Amino acid sequence: MHRNMVLLTAISACVIAADVPRTSKRPVTDIYHGISVVDDYRWLEDLKSSDVAKWIEAQNVYGRSYLDKATWRPKMYKQIEELLGGNSVVSYGAGAWANGRFFGLRVDPKLQQPQLIVFEDPNKPEQCRVLIDPDDGPAVVGS
Repeated sequence: MHRNMVLLTAISACVIAADVPRTSKRPVTDIYHGISVVDDYRWLEDLKSSDVAKWIEAQNVYGRSYLDKATWRPKMYKQIEELLGGNSVVSYGAGAWANGRFFGLRVDPKLQQPQLIVFEDPNKPEQCRVLIDPDDGPAVVGS
C-alpha cells in the first residue's frame, strides 16, 4: 500500500507540473566586488514589458485553475478569518514628531500593508488620519 501511495503522489506531481507555465531564462551578468553574479530572471522585473504581462497572466490562469478546484480553501479561509477576526490587535510603530504632529505606522492584521498615519495626540490613536494606505493602491494619499 505504501508503494501505491508513493506512486500516486509522484503521478499527481507530474500531472500538476505538466501544466505549469514555463519561465524562460534570459541571463544578465553583473559583477559585484569582482564576483560575477548571473540573474536568469531579471527580465521579470520590467513590469511594463508585454512579455512580463503575458507571463503574469499565464501564472494567474494556472494558479486560479488549481485554487478554484481546491476543496480545502473554504475551510482554510474560515480558519484565517477566525484568527484575524475580532480578536486581532492593531499596533502602532515607527513614530516621529514633525510640525507638531505625530506620524507613524498602523499595522492592522486584517490589512496586507501598514498604513502611514498622523495624529494630533498619540494618546488617542482612534483619532488618527490615514495619509497613505497601500491596500488602496500605490501611494494613495488621504484627505
